[in-house]
Amino acid sequence: MKVMVLLVIQYSTNPLAKLPSMNMNTQGIQAKTMACAGSVGAGFSFCCSHIDTPSRIGSTPMKMVAISVPASGPAAIHFARRGDLARARTLVAWIEDSMRDPDTGLVLDSMFVNGHRDDTIYTYNQGVTLGALLAVGDPEHLTRAAELVRIVDATQRAVPDAPILRAHGDGDGGLFTGILCRYLALAARDARLEAAARDAAAALDDGTADALWAGRTPRGPADATPVFSPDPATPAAAWRRAGDRLELTPQVQAWTILEAAATLP
Repeated sequence: MKVMVLLVIQYSTNPLAKLPSMNMNTQGIQAKTMACAGSVGAGFSFCCSHIDTPSRIGSTPMKMVAISVPASGPAAIHFARRGDLARARTLVAWIEDSMRDPDTGLVLDSMFVNGHRDDTIYTYNQGVTLGALLAVGDPEHLTRAAELVRIVDATQRAVPDAPILRAHGDGDGGLFTGILCRYLALAARDARLEAAARDAAAALDDGTADALWAGRTPRGPADATPVFSPDPATPAAAWRRAGDRLELTPQVQAWTILEAAATLP
């Protein structure tokens, strides 16, 4: 059975842009979809659809995601910004009830149709959840947003004694901490949050941006284009050997973090 998954990228100069819902019909499969609105880099908003219908490819069962924080968090932001707070609250409630780690308070990744839960801690899931809590914006959700900032500050540093966030290497993971920083910047500028949470969010964004900028290296002897490390705590020169192929995602992440820090007062 062939499965097609549709991914639509929409560019917007407004990171708070409201994006339309969309439907998808795969080849012979009616699939439920989720419209998502999130951000990856400067001015980029995206919609994505995912299939939640179990399927098989060849003779191998395909473990399809039934619902996930990477879809549900941005979708909650999308619905809240469109004024559908009831649906946004439902999605946030699912994240809080099903995907919040009771030991750490951090947000986990995804749930599969076979009942398996991916308990990996990724920085971007903290980011989209923080964005959803801010977008719903009532006192209960703002209290949880402040708590999540505090937990991220306590657990997601790359260096214990410096406000520098950890990252997830290159590939897809090379974007994850940039997404978190985008929403930390929103929290840092949100006057509804307590001052301690705003200060912690700003410090994490500033510290991570400063580390990336201080650790940059020229692309080559005749090219002064800055190259950034996938790990903000490691200088790019120590990570990159001369002539290595560059991964795009850590570079997009670095500029996303720098952009986020530049929005801070």
